[in-house]
Amino acid sequence: IQFACTCGGVQVFFYLCLLSQNLAAIVDTAQTLDSLLAFFVLGETYALRLWPGPVGVESWGAKDCPPGEQDRGDCVPFSYLVEGETGDDDASMQSSGLILTLGYALCAAFFFYPGLLNLEENIVLQIFSFFCLAFLIFWFLGAFAMEGFDPSRVPAVGPALHNCLGVVIFNFAFCVTIPSWVNEKKPEVGVNTVLWSSTVTSTLLYLLVGWAGGMAFDVCPDNMLEVLSSEAMPTPTRLVALFFGLSIIGLGIPIFCILMRYNLVAGKVCGPRAGEFLGGVAPWLLGWLLYTGHGCMELLSWTGLVLNGFIDFVGPALVALVAVTVVGAEGRRPGSVGRLVESYYATTASDPASDPASDPEASAAPSPLRRQTSGEWVGALSASLCKDRRVEPTSVDALPACLRSRHAQVVTALLVTIVLLVSCGLVLKIQETIVENT
Repeated sequence: IQFACTCGGVQVFFYLCLLSQNLAAIVDTAQTLDSLLAFFVLGETYALRLWPGPVGVESWGAKDCPPGEQDRGDCVPFSYLVEGETGDDDASMQSSGLILTLGYALCAAFFFYPGLLNLEENIVLQIFSFFCLAFLIFWFLGAFAMEGFDPSRVPAVGPALHNCLGVVIFNFAFCVTIPSWVNEKKPEVGVNTVLWSSTVTSTLLYLLVGWAGGMAFDVCPDNMLEVLSSEAMPTPTRLVALFFGLSIIGLGIPIFCILMRYNLVAGKVCGPRAGEFLGGVAPWLLGWLLYTGHGCMELLSWTGLVLNGFIDFVGPALVALVAVTVVGAEGRRPGSVGRLVESYYATTASDPASDPASDPEASAAPSPLRRQTSGEWVGALSASLCKDRRVEPTSVDALPACLRSRHAQVVTALLVTIVLLVSCGLVLKIQETIVENT
């Protein structure tokens, strides 16, 4: 990861990947706060309309949401029903344009400062968020069960495949958080144990909650929380849904701000002050532009395929493939990526702090720059990566024991599968965009 991130271009894509996830979280949380103000606190919420003119303050409340939209939970704050030329038959929901809402301002007031801290200082909030998540999942499943399950509402193949894959990729785009977490975790915490257990658990919960929610409602909007917080649901469930937006999605905002700052500064893309601006301030300056309409869904769909598909899946798979296949075996020269790896270690070897003579354990390891067997080279590469870093030996060890003897083939198969899926998703999304614009 360290040698790959020395390239400025990689860091730019890495930053954009994190930024897209943070913008989606900011918009969702701001809309949740506006809904909370409009339905439970003030009876309406307010916004500063900047475009189209004239500039002024406008309000939005439950009265502005058509009854049918309220029941389905498909009513986004500051969206209005506009009649068409033929009356109600071609009426549509339209947004207010560019607005800065009270919910957005409150969201910034709650979560801006934690984004300027570090991961360790946010750990208490993250532990609180985890226990909230466990409670809220069980509550939502109970709410779905009260509505009743109809399997026919969840067909095997849905009507909007062009958005599906990008959103799924987006929901598994946690790879960008792992390097920063590894740097700050306690030494006794096992990387593989945490990643495998959390990934499997998250996958099962995605399937369970998504399937149960789909069977419980006839129509689901872009954001399931809009259904759970609508007037069609009991008041306790509405409040719990709004609390989810704050305790789960909202508390994730500071983490993404911190990760963006960490990687920009550590990758020497910019200095600490610029890192604080790009990581902690820029997302708030951009997020309000996506508040109205379906901009957030489009952001999730496109960035999930273009940015997250590469940074979170293709990129790590390529690094893993390099780690298990690019070796200085006898009679074989490493490829261009392999030479980059070798040049990186040649550079670090010139550092007195990395001199094997100063470390008896490191001196026992074979040098990765001479001709070695595949096993020796990968072992030396792994030992060098792990020296003074709290990481596990190699990417091979992340595989189940039964697959380690075929590690290169497994990683190659995964990489090909990922590329095919991302490519298919892009083709479907482009086709749908062309159809909508013609």
